[in-house]
Amino acid sequence: MRPADRSFLLRFLAVPPSLERELRTVTRRAGAVSTVLAVLTAALVFALWGTANFVLVVEGLTALALLVSGCVLLTAPSHLARGHLNLALAEQTGRLTLLC
Repeated sequence: MRPADRSFLLRFLAVPPSLERELRTVTRRAGAVSTVLAVLTAALVFALWGTANFVLVVEGLTALALLVSGCVLLTAPSHLARGHLNLALAEQTGRLTLLC
């Protein structure tokens, strides 16, 4: 039995230190803002419970999407290591964020 080919996980891109700092800062800030907005939207759903069902369903889905994208963006800086960006993990993060 041969092990699976995992060479697609080993694609890296060299990133200058200034861009690495900027990427880490921007993704952390965007993730934090998205997570806070998710909590506020969820609180609004509970505050309006029992009024308009369709609006509450849409707001609940919005809160869930904000929470998922916030968590994904908060973990995004882990794709950078010692001046290199793991392209496979960055692509997965981009797909998850677009899904939300």
